[in-house]
Amino acid sequence: MVFTEVQVRTIFEEGWTEIDHKIRYPNFSHNEQVCEFLLMFNRLAGSADEMGSFVKQLVSELEQHQKSIDEITQKKC
Repeated sequence: MVFTEVQVRTIFEEGWTEIDHKIRYPNFSHNEQVCEFLLMFNRLAGSADEMGSFVKQLVSELEQHQKSIDEITQKKC
């Protein structure tokens, strides 16, 4: 039996992970101040990723709404 782990990340999350890793290791892994800032930035990166998903969903819904309006307008003509 073989066990595997699959991690799914957005491009934004992957980019942040690379930045975090290069800053944290090997020089600052025990520096409390740097670790606090990285934790704060990690939370901000997560929020930014969620906001991007929200905007993408919003645009999709607006496009669908506009399509419905266009269809109704065409039927009236």
